[in-house]
Amino acid sequence: MRYEEVEFFVLYGESEAQLAVADAPPFRQPRRNETRLDVRAVARAAPVTERAARELEHDQAAGEVAVDVRVRARVWFRVGGVRSRRYSLQAFCSPVVVGLTPASAREFREVPCDVAIS
Repeated sequence: MRYEEVEFFVLYGESEAQLAVADAPPFRQPRRNETRLDVRAVARAAPVTERAARELEHDQAAGEVAVDVRVRARVWFRVGGVRSRRYSLQAFCSPVVVGLTPASAREFREVPCDVAIS
């Protein structure tokens, strides 16, 4: 499976305010394989609703923030030398808990994701 145009979006709150965006370079994933992607989605200033601001302040005080992560990519397959058409891949992972202290920022919990290819 080959991935092209891979984009990551970090969203917060019910209004899904977009806090960060990142791209990953195209890559090939071998059959029956898990591929780790190291992506740095740097937070940026973003307007949020009053409710989301209150929730964010509460989460910051607790030392961790739960966000949603969306991934979009164009993918294609090669089977027996034949290349497939391009498909759209969308993944949604929630909640991704981000630690705000140096100690908790080093660890990461596994998060289930819903994936659709169309």
